[in-house]
Amino acid sequence: MTDLFKRFKEDLQLKGLSSKTIKMYTKAVKQLTKHYQKSPEEISDDELRQYFLYNKNVRKWYRVASTISLCGIKYFYTLTLKREWTNLTFVRPEKEKKRPGILSQKEVKSVLDKVKLTTDSMFIDAELLIKAQKAGCRITELGVEYLGKPSGKSSVTFREVIKIGVDLLKYRFRGVK
Repeated sequence: MTDLFKRFKEDLQLKGLSSKTIKMYTKAVKQLTKHYQKSPEEISDDELRQYFLYNKNVRKWYRVASTISLCGIKYFYTLTLKREWTNLTFVRPEKEKKRPGILSQKEVKSVLDKVKLTTDSMFIDAELLIKAQKAGCRITELGVEYLGKPSGKSSVTFREVIKIGVDLLKYRFRGVK
């Protein structure tokens, strides 16, 4: 079997894969071999299916680990053994949907304690975001439904608009401290 693994590594090198990928793919095939205690040549398509289901349901593998294992084993069967690959595309777990990290009240307070706001205009929200980002926070945009003002004039004066512009220029040319 060591000749088989040697040939597999050589096949992957000829394919142009990195040494790290080759290491991961050979590890995947060795894990399969260890699981069934027999040569990968003797493992049936149904046993492959059961192996991936075991990894998904019992070992609770993440999608990345399943993908690496699947690709390594697939290359082994198609490149080294010259065997037709079975259609096992269904075995990978679904992509994880990660939500942006949301800070607790205590964490928000600790960030705000580090941020010293200097503006007193309507630029304060932009200043807060800029300084929070500089303090190491990851800023994520979320969609907001804008309803608009039902009626009447805007309460923002021309003087406030000028002050926002001045503050913006200060930040643009002096930088954020």
